[in-house]
Amino acid sequence: MAILRHLGLPAPALDWIRAFMSDRTTSYRIDGVLSAVLAVFGAPQGSPLSPSLAVLFTATFKRYILERLQDRPATRALLDALLLYVDDGLLIVSSQPLPPNRPYSPPILANTRLLHFLLRCVFDWAHSLGIA
Repeated sequence: MAILRHLGLPAPALDWIRAFMSDRTTSYRIDGVLSAVLAVFGAPQGSPLSPSLAVLFTATFKRYILERLQDRPATRALLDALLLYVDDGLLIVSSQPLPPNRPYSPPILANTRLLHFLLRCVFDWAHSLGIA
């Protein structure tokens, strides 16, 4: 909801979306035995609204990562791709081929540092939204 509020959605729309995504439950039946009622979180799968909410959510994540890399041009150059689709993400980093017998060469260290930095960004972003 923080993202939608930040994007300027009016209060009635925020209230409607909050109600749409809140207090949902499910249960299942296997061989005639009904499970306990379980809480369900997030946008309902199959809902026409869910893809739009997912796009808004992931777009803010991509912007957050790219803003953190803005002052690090050398580091940003190592990031080949940041691919996001609904609730899946993939960060791709690469470097030149390694010289033989040098497992700790500068490219490997640079990639490791970048991945560590990006992982910290993921946690910071999630924490800023109250989802971590």
